[in-house]
Amino acid sequence: MSMQMPMEQLSREPEFLESVARLTMLSRLAGALAHEFRNPLTTIFLHADILEDALRRLESSQGPQLLHFLRVMREEVGRIDDLIQQYFWLVRLPEIERQPEDLGVYIDAFALEMQAFVAARGITLEVEGMRGLGQMLLHKQTFRHVLLHLLHNAVEAMPHGGVLRLRGQRLGHQLCLEVSDTGCGMPATQLRGLFQPLQTTKAGKLGLGLYMAHEIVTAHDGAIEVCSTPGVGTTVRLTFPAGPGSGPT
Repeated sequence: MSMQMPMEQLSREPEFLESVARLTMLSRLAGALAHEFRNPLTTIFLHADILEDALRRLESSQGPQLLHFLRVMREEVGRIDDLIQQYFWLVRLPEIERQPEDLGVYIDAFALEMQAFVAARGITLEVEGMRGLGQMLLHKQTFRHVLLHLLHNAVEAMPHGGVLRLRGQRLGHQLCLEVSDTGCGMPATQLRGLFQPLQTTKAGKLGLGLYMAHEIVTAHDGAIEVCSTPGVGTTVRLTFPAGPGSGPT
């Protein structure tokens, strides 16, 4: 039996292909621009290091004030570099190569690295369910970006201290990771559109963090959901298909 494409769809196909080609070109252009922007930023960072070293040797009452101005400059350039890095990964997400990694081992190492950071802010870090969790196909650099963003969000939600919990769980052929805090929580109205770009309630933030996290998790064939109760805390749940070599537990 032969099938015919509707005339309306035939008429729109060239327009659709042109749109796809244009978006592909824009993505390539954005990636190239991001790369080019990072070159002068690297130069600025290098010369800032040289200038800081010179100022520390300068015997002047203005030294501390000049060092403060330099720190502010470096922080702002660092913000620009971070934004470029985020967009750079957005462009490259379809091309990332993932390798089998033991998720529990990876999370344990990450938690050990972050222990001093959260402890200095009066936060107790608890890790559970990581032993024997299993393998997944992982791109370490982008996945680390997700973990760092979720950790910083949790820390910001607990300015007076609290508990940050990383909990792993195996559910059939899926690996689950929960990042929970005992912070201020969010109302239901704030949860809506949480993963949309440019949506934020934080002053001075662009609102790309959770959108980036969502896109990275999706690129790992995973899912991300958030549950939150005002005054109680927030839990972010990541779910991924188990990778090769992960038998049932």
